[in-house]
Amino acid sequence: MNAEEAPIVVLRRALPRRARTSNLVPIDLSLGAGLHAVVGTPADGTLAIARLVGGFEPRASGQVTVAGRNPARDPFLRSRIGVTLETPCLPPAARVRDLVAAVDSLRGVPATGATLEQFGLSHWPERKLATLSRRETRTLELVVALCTPRPVALVLTEPGADIVPFDRQTLRAALGAAASAGACVIVITASMSDAIELGSTIHIFERGRITRWVPVDDAGALVPGRGLELRVEVDLPRVLVAALADDPNVIGIAIARAAIAGGATVRSIAPVAPGLDEVRAAASGLALAAYHAAYQSYVAQATSTQVAPFSPDVQGMS
Repeated sequence: MNAEEAPIVVLRRALPRRARTSNLVPIDLSLGAGLHAVVGTPADGTLAIARLVGGFEPRASGQVTVAGRNPARDPFLRSRIGVTLETPCLPPAARVRDLVAAVDSLRGVPATGATLEQFGLSHWPERKLATLSRRETRTLELVVALCTPRPVALVLTEPGADIVPFDRQTLRAALGAAASAGACVIVITASMSDAIELGSTIHIFERGRITRWVPVDDAGALVPGRGLELRVEVDLPRVLVAALADDPNVIGIAIARAAIAGGATVRSIAPVAPGLDEVRAAASGLALAAYHAAYQSYVAQATSTQVAPFSPDVQGMS
């Protein structure tokens, strides 16, 4: 967390009750307002963050506070925290419209239906909850979390994975709007691509704590020296490839020129994000290099300041 930010979500050596059976390490986390992508694996304790912050699972030890209060003991605070879990957890209802009505009634704000529309899911209200697939249920849970009124925190577990296709810009805009309004928005993911796409600050999470963080624009610093690889999303990809085959300068401007010539529509050109394992390997290499550099500096300094035990000056004093 930046020094100038007041923390909103704070976990100090926090462990959920199930940690006794799942061998989790204590979690240390302190984040303020903004759009944070926390990148790690379930073994690092990432899946426990949403449960603890959302008050779904009381802590067995340590401290869990959101805006200075314990979410597990404060129903009003929980009403201002939007959460998605690895396994969807929604109130019982017969149809989607019944769930929407129940959620809006509890919150006192009729926003869920409008959010469904924004995500292109306006045809869902008459569907039975029992017939929804896991991907559809996770998407519905995401919509419910995103329309949390006046959110103090949003903690979303893998919001870019295992969900139905929709406009990702809508998701990014909703997250950005909540962060701009002062909420602490946390995207929990094991995907560096999703972290770069959805976050503003990337936090590398290992063994229960943040080990590195960088602004998303400086994501290249996570793996210094890595070559640039581009991913191009395009209609009529074979047309584009054929047009590029005769062009020796296959870079962004050449792709655009070939797309115009071939009649293909380029939806995006973006660098391919490094994998989490690659980032961690780079971090280990940087730490090792820093250690060796410090050691060599120490040896050089010690050698330059050492006085010989029988130097002329010493002998002259005896």
